[in-house]
Amino acid sequence: MVTIQAPVEIVTPPKRYPAVGRCVYCGAFSNNLTKEHIIAHGLAGNSLVLPKASCTSCQDHTRRAENACLRHLWWPFRTRLGFPSSGKQTPTDFLVRQMKVTKLNDDGSIEGYDKTAELKVEPTEFPLLFLTYKFELPGLIIGRDPNAGINIELMLRHNESETRKYIPNDKDGIRIAPMDKDSFLRMLCKIAHAYATAELGFGSFRPELADFIRGKILSQAWHWIGSDTVTPAPEQRLHDIKWSAPTVDGHTYVVVSLRLFSFIGAPRYHIVVGELTRPIAQLPFLDQPLYTIDVKAPLPLGELVQIDTRSGAAAI
Repeated sequence: MVTIQAPVEIVTPPKRYPAVGRCVYCGAFSNNLTKEHIIAHGLAGNSLVLPKASCTSCQDHTRRAENACLRHLWWPFRTRLGFPSSGKQTPTDFLVRQMKVTKLNDDGSIEGYDKTAELKVEPTEFPLLFLTYKFELPGLIIGRDPNAGINIELMLRHNESETRKYIPNDKDGIRIAPMDKDSFLRMLCKIAHAYATAELGFGSFRPELADFIRGKILSQAWHWIGSDTVTPAPEQRLHDIKWSAPTVDGHTYVVVSLRLFSFIGAPRYHIVVGELTRPIAQLPFLDQPLYTIDVKAPLPLGELVQIDTRSGAAAI
C-alpha cells in the first residue's frame, strides 16, 4: 500500500483581487454577484479569489463544467489526496467496476467487454490514478488553419501495484471515470478568462471564450485552446498559472498558461482568451512570472506510472 501524506495543505497565501462589480462572463450588473474561485475551490481552496464577479446564471454554467471534472473525472483522486472540500460530505466509498475485454479495435481501444463484478471499497482502497487530456498547441499561436481538427491524447497516470490488484490478468479491466471533453475545455477557459480579467482588468481584452464558458458551441475551439505537445516533467507544486501577451500577425493577444496537478506531470494548457484592447504600454509586463500554488506535504512524485493513449483526430 502506497503511503501518501494527506490531506493536501496549501501554503501559498490566498490572493484576493479587487471586486469587479459585474459578471466577468456576460457583463451583467447585478445585486447578487458572487465571488469567483478562479481555480475551483475543490482544486485550489481559496488560492485565487475574484469578488463580485459572477451572476447566478453564469455561475450555474461554470459550476456544471467544474463538477463534471471535480465530482466525476477526478473525484476518487481528489478524495484520496484530501483536496479542499466546499463542505459537502466526503465520500465513504467508491465502486470498482471490473470487466473482461471481449473485443479490441485495430488501434487497441476497447470495442466490447463483459461486466464481471462491482466492488464497494473505501477511498484509500480505490486505485491511485489520474486521467486527463493532452492536446496540440492552439492554432492561433502556431498558424494552423482555424478549422483544422487536432489529435487528442488521453493521459493516464496510475499506481501500477494498486491497479494490478483489480486487473490481475490479461484482458481484465476496470472502469476509470466518465469523460466529458466539452466540460473539461469549459473549465480551462473559465479559469483562463477569470484569471486574465483579475490580472488585467475587465474589458482589457476582447473575450473570445465567454459564450463558450456560458454553454454555447465554440466552432473553432482548437484555434484558441491547446497544450504543449511535450509534457513537462513533474514539479513539486500543486498548480501553476501565468499570462503573456504575444503578438501574432500584428495583433496582441492575452494567453493564459495553466498547469493543474504539476506534481503529477500533467500537461500545461495554453488558452488564448482574446485580443488585447488595452494599450500595450499599460501592461506591467508582457510575460508574467509563473504564479505557483504550493503545498506543505510532499506529493507523490514518482509513484504514478504514465500510460498515454491516442484518441485520434477531433474537432468541436
